[in-house]
Parts: sequence; structure tokens; C-alpha cells
Amino acid sequence: MITIPSLTQDELDALEPSLENAELYFPPSFIGPTWQKDEQGKWLLPEKTLGWEILGWVAEWLTFSDNRPFMCTPEQARFVLWFYAIDHRGKFAYRKAVLQRMKGW
Repeated sequence: MITIPSLTQDELDALEPSLENAELYFPPSFIGPTWQKDEQGKWLLPEKTLGWEILGWVAEWLTFSDNRPFMCTPEQARFVLWFYAIDHRGKFAYRKAVLQRMKGW
């Protein structure tokens, strides 16, 4: 027989998933350099990257149907910067990448 301890309503509420404790029950997965931060909590960016040129091209040439320029989100920009990072030999540091998000993101 399994016994379940008696919990107060506050304890039950604390166990229930909510926006406030979502990360407790569903912690995000951070894989790769795009989500690394330094000691001050600032995002780490690659030392050498062609990504700045890519982001400039996107802002210059990609537009919405009403002619507003497409601007990457900060997360998208970091991803582009890291994807186009180059090493000390001038070669791409990464050959494959995945950015997986929910539909409509």
C-alpha cells in the first residue's frame, strides 16, 4: 500500500507547475556557445566572426511585406554570430548547427 503524506494547500500550490516555477519543472537545455555568459552575466560573443556582415545584409535586404526591415531578435543574432564564427586559421569554427523552437517562434 502506498501512503501519500498530507500536504497543506500552500505546499500543493508550490508543487503545481505555473509560470512562476516553470523552470523548476521544465528546465531549459542550453547546449553550445550561443547561450554562454561571462561572470557579469553578459553574453559571450565569438572573437572572430563573419556574422556581423550577415546581420547587416539581413537588415539591409530582407523586408516584410510593408517594407519594414527584418531585424533579428537578440537570440537569433547571437546564433548567427556563433554560426559564422571563424577560428585562428580563418576556417569556420562550426559546420553544423540546430536552433529548435516551437512552431510560430
